[in-house]
Amino acid sequence: MQMSEAEIVRSYINATNRSSQIDILAQLNACERDKIVYILENAGIAVPKSGRKKEQVAAVKKESVKAEPVKEGTMAAGQDKKGQTAAGLPDIVKQAICKEMCNIQEKIDTIVEQIGYCKEALHEAEEELHQREKELDLLNGYLEGGA
Repeated sequence: MQMSEAEIVRSYINATNRSSQIDILAQLNACERDKIVYILENAGIAVPKSGRKKEQVAAVKKESVKAEPVKEGTMAAGQDKKGQTAAGLPDIVKQAICKEMCNIQEKIDTIVEQIGYCKEALHEAEEELHQREKELDLLNGYLEGGA
């Protein structure tokens, strides 16, 4: 697995097309679609049953979800001597893509957090504006009453 379970869950939750995202995550992590589904279900996410076979899910459950890191100079399962996986992408490319996806997701999380702060500040400013408008109306009432 190239991505942690938390990264897989976050990527799935933030995806526009969640069904396609499962396939994308499986390709990025060089694993079966059912393994991604199993990770998501273990995280408490309801995944549509679209065409999954119970036997395949059971087989994935028996496997360890955590992958051992590949030591330099050794080949991972499904990898040839050139470092190519069955999907045809070199592991270095998959790692770079995964790293970039994580960086982008961190930036998105930061921006979403900043948007939240901006919304809070806007709400506070609107409340203050309404308070000032009430004070202005009150002052105008005094001025009109005294004139």
